[in-house]
Amino acid sequence: MSTRVRLAGGVITSSSGPFTDQREVAIAYAIVSVGSQDDAVKRATEFLELFQQHLPAWEGGSEVRQIFGPAD
Repeated sequence: MSTRVRLAGGVITSSSGPFTDQREVAIAYAIVSVGSQDDAVKRATEFLELFQQHLPAWEGGSEVRQIFGPAD
């Protein structure tokens, strides 16, 4: 499962996937160790809140995906 967290028009929203569209291109990525999907979405939201606070006209988003699990 993946979640997209997006900042557009000064508002942060999130939506759950899977997603089939491939319109956007990754410019950068980060691997972050967290305890749950909810924690990862919270981190992505906090990241976008920095843009919201310091660059109010900026729009963009983050996609949260699990790449390792307990069995790994």
